[in-house]
Amino acid sequence: MEPCDYQRNIQSITNPETGQQEFKDPQHPLARKDGMVMLSRHLMSLCLGRWLHPGEIVIYRDGNPQNLASENLELTTLSKLAHRFRGNSAILHCPYCGLPFKVPPSQKNRRVYHNDTCRRLASRKFEIDPEELRQMVWEIPTTQIASLYGVSDKAVEKRCRALGISKPPRGYWTRPERERVSQEEQV
Repeated sequence: MEPCDYQRNIQSITNPETGQQEFKDPQHPLARKDGMVMLSRHLMSLCLGRWLHPGEIVIYRDGNPQNLASENLELTTLSKLAHRFRGNSAILHCPYCGLPFKVPPSQKNRRVYHNDTCRRLASRKFEIDPEELRQMVWEIPTTQIASLYGVSDKAVEKRCRALGISKPPRGYWTRPERERVSQEEQV
């Protein structure tokens, strides 16, 4: 059956979720599983003289789903529709590196950093100069360095490893205490 051969009486209803007009006909070639047919798809099929393919989408040029005039209906695909709104992207500036980056309008209030690297670097709690860390590691225990910066000793250990800083061997800080205790006992 061609679109021009469709002779059934159409009684459209407005879908409360989408605002688009639909009608019920389970036998219609464009019917969904629930038997409903979008009136805009049916009208576009009549204009084209063929039934729409599943990947084709009908959009309303003025954005009003109640305006079903043939001049207001436009046939497109999902990929073309996605490219159409690509130019509407918002331009944000990364607070970490300062570079501008584009995001879709739906993400402009959610995205802060332009990539995952900037996000991870900005969320670090433990920023320290490598030379300062190298000096501190040999002067005081890592547990004390960690408490100074409000991080765990494991974070200090990982930062040392990432910066290539060698740490004192295990037990380094207990040896001087033992030597002091033995010297006090001798006196």
